[in-house]
This record gives sequence, C-alpha cells and structure tokens, in this order.
Amino acid sequence: MENVEFDLQEVFREIINRMGNEGAYDRDAYNNFIDEVLEEKIANGELDLDANIKSYSESLQLMWPQAEALVTATEEGYLVGDEDEAETPDEKKK
Repeated sequence: MENVEFDLQEVFREIINRMGNEGAYDRDAYNNFIDEVLEEKIANGELDLDANIKSYSESLQLMWPQAEALVTATEEGYLVGDEDEAETPDEKKK
C-alpha cells in the first residue's frame, strides 16, 4: 500500500485540537495523543506499517514546545487556528 503524502503539520494540528477538546494540556497528554492519532492513521489506511512511524512520533515529540505554547494560549482564552498564524499570549499583548 502506497502512503498518501503524510502531512506532519496536519497531524500536529489534529493533536492540538484533541488536547483542547479533552482539556488535556500537559506533555503526557500530548504524547498519548501522538500515539493515538498515529495508530488511527494506520487503522484508517492513511499510514502503512512500512512508514517510519517511530520517526514521525519522534518529530512530533520534538514539537512539544510549540504545542505547549499553543495549548497555553488556548487555556488563557486565545483562539488557536493554524499554528503558523497563532500568536502566543506575549505576541497578543504587543
């Protein structure tokens, strides 16, 4: 099965959305959502077992600082859209 182009940023946005929906904003929740989303992608045929899942997981884990900033902004009442456009609370104050 050939892998449809895997979009790591889209998976990252999905994880952030789930964190907000669940009200789970810590690193453990983030890591759990990484595993959950990647497993769902495999189950849905969006990722195959030959894909380098470990590499995807590690890349997403390295994105924790960005995730933390986004979910912190969400907790403080700022809307988070596309992470390229999202502003941290400090940026909003400027």
